[in-house]
Amino acid sequence: MSESEDYLKLMKDMSDLQLDETEFQIITALRWYGSLNLKKISKMIQRPESTTLRYIRKMRDKSTIEFDSETSERSWGNFYKLSKRVSKLYEAYMKLMDDRVERITFDLQEFDKMSDEELDRYVVNEIVNPGKLAEIPSTRAYFNFVSNLQKMMVNETMDGVEQIAEMAEKEGFDEVKEKIILPPLDVSTYVSTLKICKFRHVLRINELIFEFDRKLQALGKQLLKEMDTAGVPEEDRSTQFVNVFTGSLDLEVKFKE
Repeated sequence: MSESEDYLKLMKDMSDLQLDETEFQIITALRWYGSLNLKKISKMIQRPESTTLRYIRKMRDKSTIEFDSETSERSWGNFYKLSKRVSKLYEAYMKLMDDRVERITFDLQEFDKMSDEELDRYVVNEIVNPGKLAEIPSTRAYFNFVSNLQKMMVNETMDGVEQIAEMAEKEGFDEVKEKIILPPLDVSTYVSTLKICKFRHVLRINELIFEFDRKLQALGKQLLKEMDTAGVPEEDRSTQFVNVFTGSLDLEVKFKE
């Protein structure tokens, strides 16, 4: 089966779930965290808890998500997780994304041999195909979820810093320094701009990003091994998101006359 056919089949399977944008964001949150309660899901998708609960009930009725009895028994509140079918479907979706990155990485050397015209034609064939276009709704929902996640991380970090400031005001800086236990955290943003005029420039940027991602994945495996060896419990491990976002404000589709 060709890559385009794979996309069409996968998008057909996902469309059969009849997910709207909010439901897809809930699914993405559960895919990353495994199990979440109403309060956490609400914060991650930036919807009121009453609205989020309606979505959770609707998704449970469709067997998109299910009640996580094991986590709920040992934690506060009701926790939810993806159903096995949806979890398998999402993993297939992510594998296609990873395979695409691997293929493009492998093809970068071949791209250097292409003329600009040949490269333009290649990119058009990549974008303008039924499988790729079928991804648009889920891709938009995914980007919106990531944007919400970034806002939540900034808000929670600022809330935490303000809480520390209030404690220092009341109890004194020396007292807070002596007693506080900070979790490993970092919220940073780096914005760089480059002027480009052809797809070859985009590919050179992507080459740097792919190299960075490979190093990051290798570091992740190393840190996981260190934590496993040290016996660090799961509740003491936090998820650090590193999101590289690229794009342009000057996108204008043109056609040949």
